[in-house]
Amino acid sequence: MKKWTVLILCMAAALSLAACGYDNTALTVDGENISVGLYTYYLDKVISSGEFAADSQKEQEKAVRLCCEALGAERLMAKENITLSTAGKREIAEETEKLWSLFGAYYEKAGVSKADLNEATAHEIRKQELLEYYFGEKGKKPVADSLLRKKFSEEYVGFRCVEASLTRVSDLGETIALSAVEKKKLKSDFTALSEQINSGKISFDRANEVYNEGLGLVVTQAPPVQFIGRDDPIYGGEFYARLSAVGIGKAKVITTATSMYLVQRLAFTREDEETYQLLRADILSDLKMAEVEKKIESVASALSPQRYEKNLRRAAGMIRKAR
Repeated sequence: MKKWTVLILCMAAALSLAACGYDNTALTVDGENISVGLYTYYLDKVISSGEFAADSQKEQEKAVRLCCEALGAERLMAKENITLSTAGKREIAEETEKLWSLFGAYYEKAGVSKADLNEATAHEIRKQELLEYYFGEKGKKPVADSLLRKKFSEEYVGFRCVEASLTRVSDLGETIALSAVEKKKLKSDFTALSEQINSGKISFDRANEVYNEGLGLVVTQAPPVQFIGRDDPIYGGEFYARLSAVGIGKAKVITTATSMYLVQRLAFTREDEETYQLLRADILSDLKMAEVEKKIESVASALSPQRYEKNLRRAAGMIRKAR
């Protein structure tokens, strides 16, 4: 009878845990649950970065840390008595919709819900609002406008580009690297287009159309004008350095670890007020976001995450299946 009693109690405890949502919990941090989906989002981000060369333990550690930092930003805002602005809430909703429209199918396969994606997006917006709170025009320690304009004039580069991934999806649905032959063909095509642009035979817009026509695609809009600084988080420092070496108005092929780009560097008026105002938040982020992230990390490091190892392993498995 005692054995049956113990068994029944164990089953009751398991059901109780499931009812409390632990089956969908990756971490419990100081009484607050982090969903498996949100953890999966960050783990996928870590794996995609290639930072740890498929060392699953280090990838897990980094993903747990990112989850704690997301919670740390939220708690730092509460400590400073900051609430998300109306504009911030709108940006979260818009960015979530955009990302879900692009990557929703993949995220669903990986077990990341739209609500999880919304929370990850909210973390990025919280960082921006903390940046404004500490260093914005009306912040605790506002950065001088003259310093922002100096960085704008000295470091920012304008360009347009056509990007081609160095991976493709196989017939089995797997993402695989392009072969050496495929890469050589791509570079040859981009180089030929760059030479035609530089000789004045075709415009950059026409080069974009030619490339896409070769893929059987119809171009509906021209590549947008972009501006990046030295430490751009998307393109990276190596891309910036190579782009900066391209002559104004000239086209060139730039290859990174993941993509090949046909770029054209653009001239823009350094004193252009509209351009400066559009980039002001990015410039401030370049200068001061590292300090905001240190404050967040300080809060996050004091948190004590309890891990649900089975669910962490399940998240890694879902990512492998989705890929």
